[in-house]
Amino acid sequence: MDNRHQTEREYIRYHAATSGEHLVAGIQGLAHGIIGGLTSVITSTVEGVKTEGGVSGFMSGLGKGLVGTLTKPVAGALDFASETAQAVRETATLTGP
Repeated sequence: MDNRHQTEREYIRYHAATSGEHLVAGIQGLAHGIIGGLTSVITSTVEGVKTEGGVSGFMSGLGKGLVGTLTKPVAGALDFASETAQAVRETATLTGP
């Protein structure tokens, strides 16, 4: 994953304090992963051409983009599962046995 995407993921996840905020963070993480996956090929290819230039930059960016197409939505789904579990755990702790 690219640094910008990772930084945005961390921001979404680490700013949740309550169970409701964890649930919202999970949904936002899932959406962020899906959108990141959909745009990954284009953004990574453009970034590769800008930084490395030429055909090698294009191919490098394209490769990173294709990997991001798979990894970003999976990471978003894992964020959703993790944050939802955190929300359930906090709610169960608040309500007691």
